[in-house]
Amino acid sequence: MVNNIVTPYEVKTNREDLGDKIWNISPDKTPFLDMIGKTTADNKLHEWVHDTLPVANPNNAVSDGIDAVTQAQTQAARIGNYTQNLQKVFAVADQQKSSDEAGMTELARLTYNNTKAIKLDMEATVLERVQGGVGDSSGSNPRTMLGVAGFLATNALCGTGGSVVAGSRTASSFANPTITAGTARPLTEDLLVSAMQAAYTKGGTPSTFLVSPKGKVTVSGFNKNVTKFQDVAKESKTYHTAIDVYDTDFGAITVVPSIVLSQVSSTNAYLLDSKQFALAEKQSVGLEKLSRTGTYDKYMINWEATLEVRAEEGSAIIRDLSSY
Repeated sequence: MVNNIVTPYEVKTNREDLGDKIWNISPDKTPFLDMIGKTTADNKLHEWVHDTLPVANPNNAVSDGIDAVTQAQTQAARIGNYTQNLQKVFAVADQQKSSDEAGMTELARLTYNNTKAIKLDMEATVLERVQGGVGDSSGSNPRTMLGVAGFLATNALCGTGGSVVAGSRTASSFANPTITAGTARPLTEDLLVSAMQAAYTKGGTPSTFLVSPKGKVTVSGFNKNVTKFQDVAKESKTYHTAIDVYDTDFGAITVVPSIVLSQVSSTNAYLLDSKQFALAEKQSVGLEKLSRTGTYDKYMINWEATLEVRAEEGSAIIRDLSSY
């Protein structure tokens, strides 16, 4: 104490200076979940029906006056995917709930954060899971769904030596795909065009190219058939050159960056016909207060759902990407 003058360095009773807001800018966007539809699942194995037309036949000709002959017909396929339980559990002590908290209550903060987090987990699951199964009652082998990366086999563009062999997805025979990694290579314009052509040839109309943020930058460097924002606003003098729409011979696609793909270190880019996907919910996401077993309250956020892939051949996946 200098010259007997009391300063904040000596006083022990000053209150802390703590702001009344909590700042959190962690990424929480889920573009794939936001673009696909929703339906309901009534059982742990959710099924749907997929059908195809025969290829065009230029030799379909019969002579006049002959009897009509019954032709062989193909049956529609029954396809399924198992539901998966996603869960977040947290607890708050009674002592904390009675405290003077900054910004918002700890219960509100944890509820908000975990609700966002479980949606991010669902986004990663429906996109990237390549193994699914019925699970068992042991508690150590949960039931899991197959994601987009596990379904897309018809139009899977792999690096050299890579391949995707589709699995079986019926109640009597559920087998996961066999995926062999190929030589890594960069995302190129030719790969995008080839993927679009492959999906279109099978009847698809992809409208979204879902890529990592770094992949979005790569696409912005493409030179063919692009729509760039190149208007210089008089007020801002800002020059925009990012590609948002890529025009192909088979339709325009919107390029959408996904932070989730970078968070899980994905090496996949997805060319999607969003009409062919839906989230089938058996139990909608919701917060439940569990029974008390001590001087605290425990809460659970649970979400049971699976991915419905109505026609995987209408989309495409570019695998084995490097520097992505």
